Amino acid sequence: EIAWAAHGLSVVVVQEEHRTGKLGPVSRHPLNRRLTATSEFRVTGPAAGSDLLRTSADRTGSRVLGTLNNCAGGTTPWGTTLHGE
Repeated sequence: EIAWAAHGLSVVVVQEEHRTGKLGPVSRHPLNRRLTATSEFRVTGPAAGSDLLRTSADRTGSRVLGTLNNCAGGTTPWGTTLHGE
């Protein structure tokens, strides 16, 4: 369990503090969450349902489990952060 807990990432909404200009987390925002090695994700977009995503755990190709060993990421042109495996 400890090894599994070491994997994953967090989604945290931040906003600029007007007085200092520094970014900080927005407490209790409904989008804030932890994504782990066992989190379920719904596949959307053109890849959803692809034969390449169909597994014995999900024969529809529309659901995947977990996020592991994240090492790729960057900032999008509109200022959000995107991570991938």
